[in-house]
Amino acid sequence: MSYVKTVIEELHSKYPWEKEFLQAATEVLESLDAIVEKDPIYKEAKILERLVEPERIVIFRVPWIDNNGEVQVNRGFRVQFNSAIGPYKGGLRFHPAVTLSMLKFLGIPVKWADIYKAKIIIKTSFDSFIVDASQGTHFFHNLAAMNVGYFHIPYGSDTDFIAWNWLNNKNIVEKTKYLIHIRTDHPIIVKMDGRKGLGTISN
Repeated sequence: MSYVKTVIEELHSKYPWEKEFLQAATEVLESLDAIVEKDPIYKEAKILERLVEPERIVIFRVPWIDNNGEVQVNRGFRVQFNSAIGPYKGGLRFHPAVTLSMLKFLGIPVKWADIYKAKIIIKTSFDSFIVDASQGTHFFHNLAAMNVGYFHIPYGSDTDFIAWNWLNNKNIVEKTKYLIHIRTDHPIIVKMDGRKGLGTISN
């Protein structure tokens, strides 16, 4: 059995309930298979095991009083994967629907092929998967360096939205389990005002 498959099986055995994390970890590890099998030093140094295990996980309570004067208690999370190049990549999430598996999922790096030549990144949530806007220093440094626009669409927002019907009516070039590649009839127009936090994407 290959080194990658061994690590994936170990993860599934250790965290069978963390389906979101296992999905992300499996995809990233499989994309590294051709590289790590060329040199035994990756296995000797246990690089993949170190990649998928966070350096530190912090879970804490957040008591607060709602508009009705009632005390509420939420959980806050901080998953810190790697400090090798400076401040941790991670985030704080307070929504009651968020689980540790979701935070570990968000902390696993995406494959380069997923974002190569991307000009706009849009992050949004679903009723069963709530995420906050990314605010990491490294993240925004990379976006600025590559001239990539970033949009965050809060779940349940009255002003910010994605026109799913418009997207679903476009010509599909390729469709996989986690990706739909569409082609528009005319160029996409993106307008952003970072200082005011405003932006539109139209066709």
